[in-house]
Amino acid sequence: MTTDIVEVVDDADAEQYLGLVGGETLARLDYQERDGVRTLLHTEVVPRARGRGVAAAFVRQVLDGLRRESRTVAVVCPYVTKFLARHPEYRDVVR
Repeated sequence: MTTDIVEVVDDADAEQYLGLVGGETLARLDYQERDGVRTLLHTEVVPRARGRGVAAAFVRQVLDGLRRESRTVAVVCPYVTKFLARHPEYRDVVR
């Protein structure tokens, strides 16, 4: 099984990003959109894909997409908080 996220989909109705590989959802990042602020709430990876770098690759792609959209976000997700501590190059995306 490849664990490279090949597609990130923003499901705005459900307020979540989905990380897909071959059409299968391997990761999810829930968010809340209020008054123009997107708050990243919780990251989850399916059990069989954990420990393979899926979450890091997925969060990186989500943050890259937010940067391309010139958006900034608030973060309460513990995983994203840890990711940002290890990757200060993404601090410009966080408000």
